[in-house]
Amino acid sequence: MRRDDGRASETEELVRGRKSVGKKRLTIRATERTPMTTTRWRTDVSTSASTPKSRPRPRPRSRCARPHARGNTARALTLRCAAAVRPQCARAAGDAPRFEMREEEISAKMNAPGVFLVEREDGVVVYAGVGKNAASECTAYAQRSARDEPLYVRFEELPKTARASVLKAKFKHAVQALGYVPVDNAPAASDKPAANEKKQFQFSPEQLQTLQNRGFVVLDDAFGKDEALAASAAARALFDRGVMQNLNQEGRDDDVAVLSTSQMPGGAAFDGLKYAATFLLDVPDALRRSLAVCDAGVIDRDFANKIANCASPSRMMVARYHSNAARYVSHLDNDPRDASNAAGEPTLRPCDRVFTCIAYLNPNWVPEHEGRFRAYDLDVASADQVDETRPDTHFADVDPLCGRVVVFDSARLLHEVRPSRAERFAMTVWTYDVRLAASAASAAA
Repeated sequence: MRRDDGRASETEELVRGRKSVGKKRLTIRATERTPMTTTRWRTDVSTSASTPKSRPRPRPRSRCARPHARGNTARALTLRCAAAVRPQCARAAGDAPRFEMREEEISAKMNAPGVFLVEREDGVVVYAGVGKNAASECTAYAQRSARDEPLYVRFEELPKTARASVLKAKFKHAVQALGYVPVDNAPAASDKPAANEKKQFQFSPEQLQTLQNRGFVVLDDAFGKDEALAASAAARALFDRGVMQNLNQEGRDDDVAVLSTSQMPGGAAFDGLKYAATFLLDVPDALRRSLAVCDAGVIDRDFANKIANCASPSRMMVARYHSNAARYVSHLDNDPRDASNAAGEPTLRPCDRVFTCIAYLNPNWVPEHEGRFRAYDLDVASADQVDETRPDTHFADVDPLCGRVVVFDSARLLHEVRPSRAERFAMTVWTYDVRLAASAASAAA
């Protein structure tokens, strides 16, 4: 409505999108329409041009907090990877060198407050301790320990004035940095867990040996049946809502959705994803928990170092194979011969991958559906070397049953997805080597 004097009314000014309010300007504008939403209106209040120029301007945020500032991406990535540059034991005990756990060494080097880690020859930490007199605490552990193998100590000295709260916090940080509770710190088997405490998965020594010697291990019933069904329904919802896309890469026919591990899709339809994701993201810690209770010599040092230095990624993938013989040809997940192996962001590059963890989400699978996971022997360099008709086959086929998990060595195991005759879903997590990722981030800074 227009007033008699020809000027627009307040209502008309608001409809046009602007109205002056005192010394502030009220702006109303419509945002872009997005799928499955209605047009939303947003109100911004900004200072009018009449504001005195002498008024101090607000301080800008630090450049590190501005994602588009020149050079900040590499710098921020370096900072994120800095905490992951050292092995798990070294991260927990500062950068202290290790020394043999003998009485004279303990007395000479640990007569101060601090946190210490006791580890085996292969670097697996079996005990963590703390005390105002660390030497006394370490000596007490040595006297009650029944281990007859060589043990080594890493000691992080703290100021003599450090209070009990500081010591406690340092100790807690040390154990958290390890990713597992050292076996000699763990509660006795007779101790009852809390009613709401969920038992953590742990690989058996035989499963660790299989992973080391054959390059892969199969875990059945990794999570409950109801959880597996919920995860399967959530994966189907991703495809039905158009979240998945085909990458149009030669040799693979799957549609994929790449998800952030810290911010899963919202909505009840996707809640089931968290069950499979939680298990897969815990694999690095589960491997370390299992390694800590293995007898010395069961796992070789190189493989133990792989386990000690792998970490969960910030991205994961859900894949769907259609029923028209969709497949993925034989390949390595970390193949140094591939020109694109070092491409991408550190921690997410193929060359950073250590272990591939796959959860299968196919509740109605029967043998006629095919689409099996094929794992070749570690000495097979190419699938062309293998004759499927011969009885002495050099591969193993794994049925993609719902709730089944396969963990394999990304750089050693040649594998493929055989042609599928029914729709097939799976979730994948690639653990990464913290040393390689941090080195790349530092070089890019």
